[in-house]
Amino acid sequence: MSSLLNCSNEPKRFIRRNLVLTLITLMLSLIYSCSDASKNNILFNEKNKEEAKALSGLISEEERTPITDSINGIGYNFVKTASMKCKVSNVLKTVQTVEDIVSLNGGYLIKNEYTTINNFENEILFKKDSILKSINFTPQCILSAKVPTQQLDSVLRKIIPLSEFVEYKKSNANNVKLQLLANKLVVKRSQEAIIETKTNTKHNEQKPKEQINSAEYKYEKQTLSDETQLSILDLIDKINYCQIDLEFYQDASTITKAVAITPTVMPYKPNFGLRLINAFVNGIKIFGEIIIGLVNCWGIFAILFICFYVSKYFYKKYSKKQRATVIN
Repeated sequence: MSSLLNCSNEPKRFIRRNLVLTLITLMLSLIYSCSDASKNNILFNEKNKEEAKALSGLISEEERTPITDSINGIGYNFVKTASMKCKVSNVLKTVQTVEDIVSLNGGYLIKNEYTTINNFENEILFKKDSILKSINFTPQCILSAKVPTQQLDSVLRKIIPLSEFVEYKKSNANNVKLQLLANKLVVKRSQEAIIETKTNTKHNEQKPKEQINSAEYKYEKQTLSDETQLSILDLIDKINYCQIDLEFYQDASTITKAVAITPTVMPYKPNFGLRLINAFVNGIKIFGEIIIGLVNCWGIFAILFICFYVSKYFYKKYSKKQRATVIN
C-alpha cells in the first residue's frame, strides 16, 4: 500500500521540481537582463558625462543655461530684439560712443557699416594754377550689436540721448520656452533610441545587412541628437544675448578744398634749322608725288585734249556759217 502511495506522489514531485526550475530560470534571466540594462544605462550616463566634460572646455555653464524671466510665478524664456533709427549731429562720434556703451555693458558688435552718399560735386577755377573742389555728402551708419538681455533697456536708455531725432524704436520679445523644451525632448528620445538599438544588437545575432541598417539608424539618431543640441545652444545664446540693430544718419555736409592744377607738358619740337631742312625734304617728296599722280592720270589728259580739239573744230565751222549768213 505504501508503494502505491509513493508511486502516486512521484509525478507530483516531478511537476513541482520542474516548476521550481522554470521559475528559477525566469528569475535569473530577468536579473541578467535588468543588470545588462543597468550596465547600459551606466555606460550611457558615463558617456554623457564624458561628452559634457568635453563640451565644458568649449562651452561654459552659463552658455548652456538659459535666462528665465519670472512673471506671476511662471518662468519664461524670451528671445528679445530691438531696432532704432536716429538722426544725430555727427555719425562717427555717435558710433564711437555707442561702441563704448555696448562694450561697458558686456556686449559686442557683430556689424558696423559706415557709408556716405555723394550728393554732388563742384569744381571752380579761382586761380591760374588751382581749382576749388566742393563735395556735398550725407554720412550714415548701420550698426548691430549683441548685449546681455538684462542690459537691453539700460543700453537703449543710454543711446537715445545721443540722438537729435528718433525716427522709430522697436522692441520684440518672443517666448521660446516650449521650443526649447521640444528640442530637449528630441535629444532625449534620440538617445533612448540609440540605447535600445545597442541593446538589441548585443543580444540578437543580426545578419550583415541588418547590422548595416542598425548602424545607419544609430548614425541618423546621433546626427539628429547632435544637431538638436546645437540648435538648443543657439537658442540659449539668443535668449541670453539680445540683438540691437541701429541706424544713424545726419544732415548733408560739404567739404571744400583747393586742388592744384597739374601743369600741361608741351610736346617736343626740333629747332628751326632742322625743321627747315625737313620741310625742304618733304616739299621734294610732295612734288615727286604730284608728278607721279599726273603721270598716272595721262589717260584723262588725253581725253580732255581730244575733246578740246573736237570742240574747237566744230566751233570754227559754226562760226563760218554764222558769218556767211550775216554777209548775205
